[in-house]
Amino acid sequence: MEERYFLRWFFPQRTPESVSLWFARVVKDWFEEASKLGDVQEPLPPMPVQEIHLLARGRIDLWLRLAEGRLELGHRVREGEEVKSERDTWTGFLESWGHWRWRSSDLPAASIAAAFQATLRDRLPLARTRREVKYEILPSGRLTAIPLGPTESSTVTMSLDSLVLMEKADWWSLELDFSTPKVTPIMVEQLVRLYGGPKLRKESSIGTPKWLSLVYPTVNAGAQTTTMRRRDG
Repeated sequence: MEERYFLRWFFPQRTPESVSLWFARVVKDWFEEASKLGDVQEPLPPMPVQEIHLLARGRIDLWLRLAEGRLELGHRVREGEEVKSERDTWTGFLESWGHWRWRSSDLPAASIAAAFQATLRDRLPLARTRREVKYEILPSGRLTAIPLGPTESSTVTMSLDSLVLMEKADWWSLELDFSTPKVTPIMVEQLVRLYGGPKLRKESSIGTPKWLSLVYPTVNAGAQTTTMRRRDG
């Protein structure tokens, strides 16, 4: 099991242009700094990844996801602790999650997906378009850009996701993924200091399973209504 520590915020709309432009500048600065450490592949335009999520009814501390032939299980180890800036410009909940991942080299990804879809009731297709940057956390708390990929040092990965749930609902999210529980407001400030989008408030700071449990009933009801109308027509 790998334990990670997440700050996430979800917003119900397409990614605002101001947020996209901000993150594009973040990626540009990250690439220029990380390139000084060696060969770093220049970021390509992100492509949507098709995922399937399992909604475990009554549980917001578990998630199961299939994406790109890999099965991932997440379990919340500890509930979120509030983290906020000194000037209250942002607030959020830092959650601790255990992760397990499996990839089968013997069974084709298509067969895994078929079996996965055949055995689960509440299957939520999600298209995720992700852009991300990664930083090493120095002992002083300062962040320095490093290439994406595995590393033994303490790190944080910041991701901007454009999300389309069940081909109907547009959302976006900002995620900070820390490898250490020793997260300070100063670390977060370095990441979001030039952010100019919707306010990052604790009311929007939830885990993926809770977000799915809140959004799915509304989206599913709309899908069922559309299907009934088609049948009636």
